[in-house]
Amino acid sequence: STWYNLYATNEYGGCEGNSGYKAFLQADDDNGNLSDGTPHMTAIYEAFHRHEIACNDMIVQDSGCAGSLSLTAPDVTVTPGNGEVQLNWEPVTNAAAYQVFRTEGVHKCAQGKVVLATITSSESLSYLDTGLQSGREYSYVVIPKGGVEESSSCFGHSSDCKTATPVVMPSFQLSCPTGRIYAIVENAPSHQRDCMLVASGGFTGVVSLACSTTGIAGVSCVGPSPSSEEFFAGQTTTKTVSITVQVASSATGGPGEVTLTATSGSVQKTSSIPVTLLFGNGPQVAQFDDTNGVPRCIVRGTECSSKSADNTVHLLKGRSSLGPEANHPNTLDACADGGSGSYESDESLEWIKVKSTTGDNMKVDDTLTVEAGVYCWGNGSTDYADFYHTTTPGSPNWSLIDTVQCPGGGHQTIMTEYDSQAAGTNVIRVQFRYGGNDVSTGACTSGGYNDRDDLMFEVEGQSPITPSPTKNSTPNPTKQPTPIPTKNPSEQPTPNPVSSPTKNPTPNPTKQPTPSPTNDPTKQPTPNPTNDPTKQPTPNPTNNPTKQPTPNPTNDPTATTFVELTTPPRTGSAYLLGAAYFDVTGGDVWSKITDLQITSYYATRLQVYSKFGSATPYEATPCAWKLIAETATGWNGGSWTKQYPQWNDDGFKPVILPSNETVSFYVVALDVGTSYAGILGKVNTDEEKYSPWIATPETSSVGLVTMSHGRKGYSDSPFKPFSDYYTYGIWGGIKLENVDTDTSAPTMAPTSLYLPGDLESPMKEVSADTFNGLQFDVENLGLQPVIVNSFSARFASMGYHHMEVWMREGSHMDSSAGCDNWNNWCNDWTKLADTSVQTAGSGSFTSSGQLTTIGIINPGSTAAFAIVSGKGLFLTKDGALSDTVQNDELRINLATPIDDYYGDSIQSIYPVNGLTKKVFQGIIHYEVANSLCAIQSKADWVDLDPSSSSLTSGTGPQTNEVRDSEQPVIVTMPGGRDEEDIQ
Repeated sequence: STWYNLYATNEYGGCEGNSGYKAFLQADDDNGNLSDGTPHMTAIYEAFHRHEIACNDMIVQDSGCAGSLSLTAPDVTVTPGNGEVQLNWEPVTNAAAYQVFRTEGVHKCAQGKVVLATITSSESLSYLDTGLQSGREYSYVVIPKGGVEESSSCFGHSSDCKTATPVVMPSFQLSCPTGRIYAIVENAPSHQRDCMLVASGGFTGVVSLACSTTGIAGVSCVGPSPSSEEFFAGQTTTKTVSITVQVASSATGGPGEVTLTATSGSVQKTSSIPVTLLFGNGPQVAQFDDTNGVPRCIVRGTECSSKSADNTVHLLKGRSSLGPEANHPNTLDACADGGSGSYESDESLEWIKVKSTTGDNMKVDDTLTVEAGVYCWGNGSTDYADFYHTTTPGSPNWSLIDTVQCPGGGHQTIMTEYDSQAAGTNVIRVQFRYGGNDVSTGACTSGGYNDRDDLMFEVEGQSPITPSPTKNSTPNPTKQPTPIPTKNPSEQPTPNPVSSPTKNPTPNPTKQPTPSPTNDPTKQPTPNPTNDPTKQPTPNPTNNPTKQPTPNPTNDPTATTFVELTTPPRTGSAYLLGAAYFDVTGGDVWSKITDLQITSYYATRLQVYSKFGSATPYEATPCAWKLIAETATGWNGGSWTKQYPQWNDDGFKPVILPSNETVSFYVVALDVGTSYAGILGKVNTDEEKYSPWIATPETSSVGLVTMSHGRKGYSDSPFKPFSDYYTYGIWGGIKLENVDTDTSAPTMAPTSLYLPGDLESPMKEVSADTFNGLQFDVENLGLQPVIVNSFSARFASMGYHHMEVWMREGSHMDSSAGCDNWNNWCNDWTKLADTSVQTAGSGSFTSSGQLTTIGIINPGSTAAFAIVSGKGLFLTKDGALSDTVQNDELRINLATPIDDYYGDSIQSIYPVNGLTKKVFQGIIHYEVANSLCAIQSKADWVDLDPSSSSLTSGTGPQTNEVRDSEQPVIVTMPGGRDEEDIQ
């Protein structure tokens, strides 16, 4: 058992060593001895014994933390600022530390405290709470901890509850890229970073800028440039400040950081960039590479290990959430680990090491030893480790080295050898799995106990390779896209004259020429009669994703040169596009894309997404993309206007374009409900999708960069491409800058799409109370949106019954717009499910099945749900406040009965405030959405894994920021509209 013993024959079900009761006592204990009691043992015992999951194996007594009783309540003051609250307090005699708690809501400090920080007495007597919403009320308490010679688990008296409301005040913010700079010392590199200085609340004045370094010798900060900025009323509120981090070949120490400081009067803001120095030769310890999502040794050496000798670095320890494994899954292609079993009882892959057999640096054609530390289940006879390697991390093509059986149970080290085949970046994968030695299922074999991890390292044979964005978001990017569209377009667009580029740009390295389709999608497509059927396709170029980039042709490494790549002047008609996809391919020079130009047709809201690699075949895979820009509130692009849109305060996040690589873009007009709004483009009847359209001159500072034709999509259906065989290009372009070749691509770390969960209401005894339905409120207590998938409810009788589920914003107890929320007279309720269900008998749980419309509850908001049948079939019971139930994500409040449901009315004949509150005796089945793309991926047209026929796994999602909203969102799956030909 874990939390309690389900099969205990008495009232004490919490006597197991790992029970919840014992865990709470250990957390409360002050001296490591439970037999003499704990400070709050009586209260803990009563709470668990009420549910018969406590234990009677020791005397229940409150003891310990005597010194903390003398810790008086600190005197706290709170000062609101611009999106922040400053807390200060007076010292408390003998306090070792202070814990700062925050709450939100009408009950202030009486509910749901969240620990913000634990601050030792020697550190500070203040705390700045940032990232808050101006105009929203926040409440705080500060509690002293640990009397003299006592454990830090001992608490003193809490301060009074203090409340503050952040306000919009004239101020400014400073932010620099948070990605760590990895500097290879022997190369004496320089790294340029652009920081953002943003004025808010009407701030005006001069801001002075200074740069410094700490913790590292031989590293200097050149700049900032400019050294000061002045903000004027009514003018630009965002300024770019550049700094260059210069590393000498004699640099030592670290890790350290470079800090940019902005000062105006008494206001000072700082932002730091972490710096780690890397020294070649000798044993190397890997560090987690955000770009590729795996541990990596960036410089060459005699060995590369995922853990250090003293275990202070242990990157792969554990399996998935067991352990837990940091940054899991730690694979290039987002191959996920199984989540079954428990840590150090069932299988796990703990570490990987690859090393030279000669004692010299690892070189091409050398024999290398690969070691893996594993935990084997039982006697190890059913556990096997598959060793794979690849020399193409951007497009992993795994080659099996060996399969080795566990030599015994528990912690074991297993190893094999192989001959290195290519210089540059190499990757080892170890797949540790349960059951059999059959490797025919490949390098990502599914299984609840299986663990896969990758380790990247450098092999000599060419110059050391600086970090490059080698990771492709596709698990299997070598698979060819399907050339045959599913259907012909519903309307024939008027072709626009197509002009060929003046140069022959670099073709898309992975795409094969696409024939024009026939009406029968199961047959080989008939060649387009306008094309030459005998024409040979353009050969694919050689494209080594780990190739050493050619330095930019500039004598000054800090110089920045802007280049605009835009389409020729538009003539005649244009096509209205709700969304558009296109590729950008670099030449022999590294660059970055800093802005996007479009031609608007009454667009008022645009979003721009980007991904590494070509857009195809990921047009319908939201989590392959990263949101990089969104237009500002109030922006209106007008009509027939070619422009760089006004982006919101986050700006347009630059996209790194490595040499000879491709990045792709998806721009969508979110003017839902507007028939004629979007961006303008041209149609091409005789060009392949993603074939080059325009290009920069080879002599430009960014070299030869091409921008392609692409596909169109729907404005009201994100990531839904239009199914036709014509290609479309946008009337617009991009702005580029030359960059340092050491620049890393934007972080696109994989993450799980969803965290599933269930919340079950407290079970009362079976009751004769039955109603046609129940209304109840559900609050989102977490930090991410929650997607409600289905409900289970208790019916009074067996058989087939009708069941409906409804949802609305806000509490059903409130009123809005002249309507009472508990009825549907204003049509504010949305039907999520309307189905027939079969119940097993009285009191049994019956599921609504998957909701046909998705209900999303955003962080900090409340949604009302109604579950109705219309035949008095739902069991319930009178409830008290103690019958509300919650976990870390949701709270289910008491329910109100519905006794006169007559279809779509969702009402009670009495005001809900006058009715006896009931308990919803059921279960909410939900998922926590870990990203914006997780919500987008719920659409029925989404292809979660375009490289596979199965839709059961993701493609290595890239984290998108989930934007806060005050109200829950009802997401339905609308049909898209066709774009119109605008004359």
